[in-house]
Amino acid sequence: MGKKKYRVARGIGIGWVVFFGVIFLDVFFRPAEDAGFGGVLMEAVVVLVFALPGVWAIFWARRKMKAAASPPVAMPTISLGDDFAQSLINQGRGYIDKLIELNGHIANEKINGQIMHLITVSRQIFDFLTKHPAHARKLGTFMDYYFPTTLKFLENYAYFDNKNIKGENLQTALAKITESLNGIESAFEHQLESLYSDTVLDLKTDIAVLQNTMERESINRDKN
Repeated sequence: MGKKKYRVARGIGIGWVVFFGVIFLDVFFRPAEDAGFGGVLMEAVVVLVFALPGVWAIFWARRKMKAAASPPVAMPTISLGDDFAQSLINQGRGYIDKLIELNGHIANEKINGQIMHLITVSRQIFDFLTKHPAHARKLGTFMDYYFPTTLKFLENYAYFDNKNIKGENLQTALAKITESLNGIESAFEHQLESLYSDTVLDLKTDIAVLQNTMERESINRDKN
C-alpha cells in the first residue's frame, strides 16, 4: 500500500513537470517581438518556479520507494547491565590514560615499573569486562576507592618529587607512598583474579571430573 502511494505521488510529479515543461518550451521559443526578450525570460522563470513542486515530488517519491524496499534494520538489544559495564570501561580507560601520564612525570625506575604493572593489570580487567559485562558489579570498590586513591597517591608523588623538596616529613610521606604501591599492586591483581574466579572454579571442576573419569577407566582396564 505504501509503495502504491509513492508511485502515485511520483506520477503526479512527472505529470506536473511535463505540463509546465511544455508551457516553458512554448514561452521560451515564442518570438521575442511578441512580448520582448525580457518578458519572455520572466515568463520562463515563472514557469520553472511553478514546475519545482513537481520535481520535488518525483525525488521525494523515489527516496521513499527506495526506503520502503530496504529491509528493516534490526536494532541491537541494549540492557542496563551492558550500559553500566560500558560506563565502567570508559571510566577505566580514562584512569589508565592518567596512569600513563603520571608515569611520564615520575623519575623513579622502581615506581615506573610498578605503574606499568598496574597499567597491564588494569587493561586485563577492562578487557575481561568488555567480554563479560555481567561481572561489572564486582568492580564497585575497585573503581570507587582503589583506583582513584592510587591516582591521588601518584599525583602527589609526582608533584612533590618534581619540586625536589628535601623536607623530612615530605620524604617520609613519599616513602609511605612507595611502600603502599606494593599493596596496591596486590589489590589490582586480586581484583583481576576475582573476576576470573568463576571461570577458574569451573575449570577446576572439569579437571577433577576428568581425573576421576581417567582413574575409573584405569581401574576397569586393570580388572579386565
